[in-house]
Amino acid sequence: MDIRIIQREDIDKVKWNSCVHYAEKGNPFGYLWFLDNISKDWFGIVEDDYHSVMPVFKSKNFWGKTKFASPELLPFFQLYSVNVLSFKRVKAFMDLALTEVSGLDLKNAFVGFLDPKQAKIKQSKHEIDILNIGTNYPALLNNFSEELKAVEHNLALDKYTLNSIKIEEAAEFMASSHRLKDKEKYTLMRLFYNAQQRQLGQVFALQDTNREILALDFYFFSHGKMISFLPSITKAGKEINAEAIIFTRLLKRFSGQPLKFYKHPKSTLKDDFSSKKIPITLHDLKK
Repeated sequence: MDIRIIQREDIDKVKWNSCVHYAEKGNPFGYLWFLDNISKDWFGIVEDDYHSVMPVFKSKNFWGKTKFASPELLPFFQLYSVNVLSFKRVKAFMDLALTEVSGLDLKNAFVGFLDPKQAKIKQSKHEIDILNIGTNYPALLNNFSEELKAVEHNLALDKYTLNSIKIEEAAEFMASSHRLKDKEKYTLMRLFYNAQQRQLGQVFALQDTNREILALDFYFFSHGKMISFLPSITKAGKEINAEAIIFTRLLKRFSGQPLKFYKHPKSTLKDDFSSKKIPITLHDLKK
């Protein structure tokens, strides 16, 4: 296994994106267009002829020291590989990354670090849920929680409409909901425009009869996944369980397709939303 550091300007665009595209456990957050928008200071680590790739984001702390930290708008951190994501491979990549920085602050990583005590790395775990939606909607509905079944059968909720709104409006709503800075709002716009142009995602907003937005999210569709990017909701939206309304309507639209729904860590969906959900472990790493 030959791994090496490659500066951003020297990365082979086609080979890097091809690795992300064909990665067994990939997602769209490793493509260069995504990485370049969420971070202005990062380099790559590459195995052999781009058989595995990993971005390393550089951020300076208050004392001016450089750390490897997750950008604000990165939903999940991933090492992308067409090979098995063994702990040996992950450790080799992380060890090389840590030779270039003095700290580590990674959130929502899909693979943990081998022997964190020996590496003097603090590691915590939490879970998110995924749901295979490749079956028909009535079968999915049968496995819903009673709360979600009530949402689906409540005809009074039909007055709320699910629409695809302008990207600028969606970014403004998200920024306000999550108290994001202006630069992050503009980053959202660039991300969503890029994803739409590549047919990798779409904005979905729930609106009332006055066209007021109650909740919205941008869903990425890639690698056989339907990924909730940043669920955002108003107080009025929470009162009617607006995210659950969006969820049930999207599942009705996309059920039967070979997709796995990925619930966002900040989702307001209850943990028991489906009896068929599968928990997966995410890791937060600090040093």
